[in-house]
Amino acid sequence: YADCAGLHYDVSLAKSGLNLSFFGYQDKLSVLIMKTLDRMKNLSSVCDESLFERKKEKQMRDYSNYLFSQPYSHCIHNTAICLEEPRWSSAEKRAALSTIELVDFQSYAKQIISLLKVEVFVHGNSTSQEAMEFATSIHETLGSQPLPCAMEPIRRVVALEPGVTYIYRDHCKNCNPAEKNSAIQNLYLVTDENSADDINTN
Repeated sequence: YADCAGLHYDVSLAKSGLNLSFFGYQDKLSVLIMKTLDRMKNLSSVCDESLFERKKEKQMRDYSNYLFSQPYSHCIHNTAICLEEPRWSSAEKRAALSTIELVDFQSYAKQIISLLKVEVFVHGNSTSQEAMEFATSIHETLGSQPLPCAMEPIRRVVALEPGVTYIYRDHCKNCNPAEKNSAIQNLYLVTDENSADDINTN
């Protein structure tokens, strides 16, 4: 019904958490937001065994299929793994997911809602007062406590030593024995002596 009324939403995974995006007519958008957040809050109770198994199977299949992606994709992915902390490979994610059961998901679904740092961005024809009301309604609907600064996720970039060459080699045939192609990625960190900022060029 929401889609027919021109209202849409999207949930995606970001490095720092979850991104929730809502689009549509302003007069009914708040209804969609509140219903979606209420569903999220009670996700542990509405997700049954069959739904969990279907989603888990699909995600496991996606992780396995990634092993057969193009070599250049592996290049980009492995470079990020080498330079970012924390970062996990598809194989590591698949291994972790393989041991998760419904009860684990239900426990985590409750835990992730209990402590949250919520950032709200409103644009369009909404006023600043309406934007503040959106933010307040979101906090009240979720009923979560503010996330302590010490628990905020921190992503670190590995510092490469000047004048040192690092080589990371991973054969695509380890993932796909039938793969005949290969790829290489060169990454140079160029630093201005008068500036602390690094410029990344691929």
